[in-house]
Amino acid sequence: MKKIGVLIVFVLLSITSSIAQQKQGVKLEGFFSFPLGDLSDVSVFGLGADLGYVMDVSGKLQLGAVAGYQTFFGKSGSGNNPPALGGVSKQDIQFVPLAASARYYVFDILFVGTDLGYAVGLNTGNDGGFYYKPKVGISFGYASLATVISYTGVSLDGANLNAINLGFEVGF
Repeated sequence: MKKIGVLIVFVLLSITSSIAQQKQGVKLEGFFSFPLGDLSDVSVFGLGADLGYVMDVSGKLQLGAVAGYQTFFGKSGSGNNPPALGGVSKQDIQFVPLAASARYYVFDILFVGTDLGYAVGLNTGNDGGFYYKPKVGISFGYASLATVISYTGVSLDGANLNAINLGFEVGF
């Protein structure tokens, strides 16, 4: 009976130790967006923020989830938004992306990754769509501070909203 008790304690300590060694945490990223394609017809620039949680799966691979907010500021003047946004007069275009996130550290400081999910449209005539955000980043001090360059794409019925982003990320 004592051997079983010692074995159970050993197993529990091993599990606890392996979980404690995982490098996981909250990531907060703020970024500037520069619209491309259809989006550049109605917006000059955008701002956004993502809040995510990632967990180490292996020494170099992290998986997690991310939610954020992104707005593209509408150009002044006449004209309409893309038909997928209801064709309403030019206004700010706003999304809340909800996505799964993955990143792979190629070197200790360089990572590549992507976010895949759905962008919920917030403004009138914006139903949202499939969301993807491939990214490359340079981490300063493993996973605590990083500069991130990414590409945001939202596929809507009748339009694609795309942008290049430059962001700064802090890990907690």
